[in-house]
Amino acid sequence: MNNEAYDVIVHDSPAYKANGQFLEVSKATVEYPNGFSFTFEVELIGTWTFKSNIIDTKFEQSTFLSSNSPEINKQKGQKIADDQLVKKNWAKNEVISLGEKLQFKAVDPMHKEANVLITCKKA
Repeated sequence: MNNEAYDVIVHDSPAYKANGQFLEVSKATVEYPNGFSFTFEVELIGTWTFKSNIIDTKFEQSTFLSSNSPEINKQKGQKIADDQLVKKNWAKNEVISLGEKLQFKAVDPMHKEANVLITCKKA
């Protein structure tokens, strides 16, 4: 995701389990034009369904795992994660292609910069 103030590079490791459970570890790096950057990790737990080419995920819990920034300790990171979950506790993604790679686009993303084609591959 790119904007004028910073770029965010996100690497997600989602697990869509057959029983409808969802687990994801998300690692994001925020890069500023002045060269400063920091990385943090969050775990999301919830449920998912697939209907009419839409993956609908409901997030029930968000746990802040780590940050390499001294300004973002565990307590502050968890507050940020909790606040984000209150703002939006769901994600809908329209599947563009399903095969060796899953490609989808967010439906109504939280940030307009997140309106990008996402490609997933099996681990």
